[in-house]
Amino acid sequence: LPATALAAEPTVYDIWVDGVQVTSENKDNLFSGTVSYDPTTHTLSLNNATLDNDTMSDYGIKTIIPSTLKIRLTGTNSITRTDPYGGVGISPNDGNSVEITGDGKLVINVIGENYDGISTKADVKISDKARVIINSEGGLGIAGKMVEIDGATVDSTGLYAGIDAHRLKIVNGADVTLKATQDGRNGAYIWKDQEGNGGDIELAASKVKATSYYPALFTEGNLTVNGGEVSCTSTADGAIWTKGNILIKGGAKVTTEGKFPMGCDGTFTVEE
Repeated sequence: LPATALAAEPTVYDIWVDGVQVTSENKDNLFSGTVSYDPTTHTLSLNNATLDNDTMSDYGIKTIIPSTLKIRLTGTNSITRTDPYGGVGISPNDGNSVEITGDGKLVINVIGENYDGISTKADVKISDKARVIINSEGGLGIAGKMVEIDGATVDSTGLYAGIDAHRLKIVNGADVTLKATQDGRNGAYIWKDQEGNGGDIELAASKVKATSYYPALFTEGNLTVNGGEVSCTSTADGAIWTKGNILIKGGAKVTTEGKFPMGCDGTFTVEE
C-alpha cells in the first residue's frame, strides 16, 4: 500500500506575544499581520499592533530566547496590562537583552503592583528614531542592567523610578523624560553591583528632563554631562546627587530646582 506522508511539526520559538507562542506557522501573520517574527535575526516587528489581552498572558511580550530580542516599530503600537495583580509590558528572560528600533511609536501601560513597563536583568537599548512612552503605575518604568537611549525619544514614568539600572547612557540627540510618582523615589536610580562596578550616568548632546521626590538623577557612581540640556526637579531634596563625581562640559546647560540644587561626594567640575 502507498505510504501516507506525515506533515512536519511546526518549529516552536521561545517567544510569546500577548499570550500566543510564536511558531514557524504563525510567525509571519500574528494578530492580523500587525506582528511578525524573523527567527534568523531574532527580530519582532510591530506594525500598528495592539497587545491588550490580559486574559491570555501576564506579559505583552515575553521571551526566553538565548539572544537579544530586537523589536522594530512601525506606526503606532501599544501594550496594555490592566490586571492589578500583575502584568509586564516587555519581559526578556533573566540575562537576555532587548533592543527597540525603528521609526514608530510604542506606548506601554501597566497598572499591576510591582510590575514594570520593561523588565530585564540584562541590557535595554532604545535607538534609531523610536519613540517609547511608558507608564508603570505600580512598578518601574524601565528596569535593566545597562540602559542606553541613542537618538530616540523616551518618556518613562514609574511608581518607583522612570529608570532603575546599573548604568545609564543617553546620547546622540535623544529626548528623554523620567519621572517617579511615589515619595522617597528617584526619576533615575543608577546603582553599583556587589563588586562596586558601574553606577555611572553619561549624558551627551541630548535633552533630559527628570522629576521626583528625592534627586531626579541619582547615581552611586559618576555623572557626566557633555553638551545638551538637562533639567531636573526634586520636590523634597537635591535635584541631582551622586556618590561619585560630577563633570559638566561641552557647553551643556544644566538647570536644577529643589530644596538643594545638586551635589556629590566626589569632585564637582564645570568646563567649557
